[in-house]
Amino acid sequence: MIESLVKKYVSAFGFLFTGIEVRDWNNETKEWDKSIRVPVAYGPKEGFLARMELRERTHSVEPVALTLPRIAFEQISIEYDAVRVNNKMNYYVNEVDGDGNKQEKIYVGVPYNINFEVYIMVKYAEHGTQVVEQILPFFNPHFNLTLKVTGRQNINIDTPIILNSVTTNDTYENSFTMRRALTWTLSFTMKA
Repeated sequence: MIESLVKKYVSAFGFLFTGIEVRDWNNETKEWDKSIRVPVAYGPKEGFLARMELRERTHSVEPVALTLPRIAFEQISIEYDAVRVNNKMNYYVNEVDGDGNKQEKIYVGVPYNINFEVYIMVKYAEHGTQVVEQILPFFNPHFNLTLKVTGRQNINIDTPIILNSVTTNDTYENSFTMRRALTWTLSFTMKA
């Protein structure tokens, strides 16, 4: 069976951003309103922003618009990492039958860097800072993710994910008919 390791890496990366929530402060009750779970989807930010713009321009009567806040992520590139190359004769040893009588060798893979961008799209600046503040503390400057990357073998590999940069962009153009969208872009490198 051929395994898609890149798919596993991309799925694991996206899973890091599930469970993020934002809350609003209610000035009347002096309490926090209920939390809103931020959805995570794979895709370029331009697609999400274009959908939002099209709905606003055409005055669509669809019952649901693109909900903000939202997190989107995409794989940008894969690059060979010559710095982390190991000896091609290195291998992992794995027990096949569970009692230690039969072992299987799996040779060490080729190191690649998978570059990702995460887009946090929000309507209010406060929501953007809440989301970013739930992500940044885990990357100091990297986060180690342990992945089982092979099929029947029980080999877990530590995979560092490095936060490279954080930028913001405001798409509001002083038009009262256009919906405002603040976008935070976080750039990551996964050492796969």
